[in-house]
Amino acid sequence: SARTRLLRLSAEANAKAELKNSLFHDLELSYEGLRSSIQAAVDFERNNADQSGRQIQDAVAKAQTAILSGLSVAFVLAVLAGVMLLRAINRPLTHLVGAMQPMSGGDFSRGLNLRRGGEFEVLANGFNLMADSLQEMIRRIQKSGLQINTSATEIAATAQEQLSTASEVAATTSEIG
Repeated sequence: SARTRLLRLSAEANAKAELKNSLFHDLELSYEGLRSSIQAAVDFERNNADQSGRQIQDAVAKAQTAILSGLSVAFVLAVLAGVMLLRAINRPLTHLVGAMQPMSGGDFSRGLNLRRGGEFEVLANGFNLMADSLQEMIRRIQKSGLQINTSATEIAATAQEQLSTASEVAATTSEIG
């Protein structure tokens, strides 16, 4: 082997150059082997790093896709919730406005029926109570107007009677006098 050859050459005094060349050759072979092993290890690690990089890029791409999908779904749900909320507010308000229009013309008999619970039901109940109160107030005003009209007619009739009586008294006083 290489060791025995080195020992044999070192025993000979004139084989110094050959020993040097042999050592250099052995060293060069060992260096090439080591360099090849290191290069193989570097290539292996580079391949592993490249593969890991691709896996990381794939994972990031999947995460981005999942995030965009989640945001899209959240946006659609937010729009749907907004539309539902808008309808939940607009429908009762439309009914309220619809009930107010006949009232502005003097028709207080139409009520508002919202049985959803919450603020709009309270508002509808208050609206109906106000309509009932106004209708009752108008009935009382009409009744009072009729009573005033009746009283005015009675006063006019009494005044007419008093005028007739005064005319008779004046005529009688003229005849006597």
